[in-house]
Amino acid sequence: MAVLTWDESGKRFGETGTKYGVIYRKDNSGKYKTAQAWGGLTGVSTEPEGGEANDNYADDTKYLTLMSAENFKGTIKAFDFPPNFSECDGTAFLDDSLKGSFVTGQDRIPFGFSWRTTIVNDDKGTAFGYRIHIAYGCLASPSSQENATINDSPSLKEFSWSFSGTPVPVPGKKPSAYLYFDSRYEKPAVLKALSDILYGTENKDPELPLPAELIPLLKAANV
Repeated sequence: MAVLTWDESGKRFGETGTKYGVIYRKDNSGKYKTAQAWGGLTGVSTEPEGGEANDNYADDTKYLTLMSAENFKGTIKAFDFPPNFSECDGTAFLDDSLKGSFVTGQDRIPFGFSWRTTIVNDDKGTAFGYRIHIAYGCLASPSSQENATINDSPSLKEFSWSFSGTPVPVPGKKPSAYLYFDSRYEKPAVLKALSDILYGTENKDPELPLPAELIPLLKAANV
């Protein structure tokens, strides 16, 4: 028999940080093959909505409770953004020959997105572990921007975009727009394979496979 314990040394965990952002655009084949690193991330938040209980009544009593569909949403904050994200924000070249002139209010291009957060504990601090997050079918929404005068306490302008994801098929599971991988539980070889896929290697470009393609690659590394 085991007795439950709380707050054991080395088992006090928390999550912090946002880094290693990557944006993935679809190529002509419809796959997320065009990747670009996103530097300057200051925060990524996930804000799912839905998944609420809806009570149904009959014979003057509660008859059945159904759950509403869940939608994956979030917010990206950053001091800067990669060129590949411009079209995702509804921005295009004013003319193809003018590479520094832009027009806004254009169609917004969907994108895939990955980022990494840090798992900390009371023994190793930020060196303990991490989570890799993946979002599919993201569509960014317009957001406000604020420019302030330079003064004796200058600060950088922070961009902010809310986005929503579109679920993709997941073999054996319900469709989902969001996956994550936790180094506390997953094998290092699997996470190494995932990192090589998402971030690229000397011999292979980075990409974002759909779950049906990603799972066999990770299972092959799970030895």
